[in-house]
Amino acid sequence: MPEKVLVTNATGKAGRECCRALSDAGYTVFGTTRSEHSGKSLTNIGVTPVVCDYTKEMPKALQVSGAKLLLFITDFFKAAKNNADTEEAESTDDVPPPSNAPDNAT
Repeated sequence: MPEKVLVTNATGKAGRECCRALSDAGYTVFGTTRSEHSGKSLTNIGVTPVVCDYTKEMPKALQVSGAKLLLFITDFFKAAKNNADTEEAESTDDVPPPSNAPDNAT
């Protein structure tokens, strides 16, 4: 059975392309969208839409999808228009690689 992956912001340009790539790679892909209307565009590319606001309803999205993998895509540039200083500060926080990551992953 293919692994399930949830992609946030799936109806955006980057999100849609990631959904396609994951689907082509054999994953069962779920994508968050804020409306059923937008969700139809996901269905057309073989992605199961999860209608929710991922910024407020991530537990719901994970439960509905049953996904154990998450590709978290944000609308950084749109958000930066509202508060660029905060967005820049948050984007510079590095997430350390997992402890079992190869040496070249850092």
